[in-house]
Amino acid sequence: MIFQRGQIWWYEFKFLGKRIRESTHSKNEDIARRAERAKRRLLEKGANNVKDAKRPITFSSAAKQWMETNPH
Repeated sequence: MIFQRGQIWWYEFKFLGKRIRESTHSKNEDIARRAERAKRRLLEKGANNVKDAKRPITFSSAAKQWMETNPH
């Protein structure tokens, strides 16, 4: 749920039985909705121990790094 205090938007929701209420520091309602979704996503990832996937290194990059660290 988002609501306005003066001109600034805030969000409030419950996560794992705890109330989360924070300011979005924004006067734009759309940005406030995005901030709420981002905060929920961050909490859910942390609670479920989800880590961001890392892209694999390309062969050319790996070869270049190896050549720089191992003298000929």
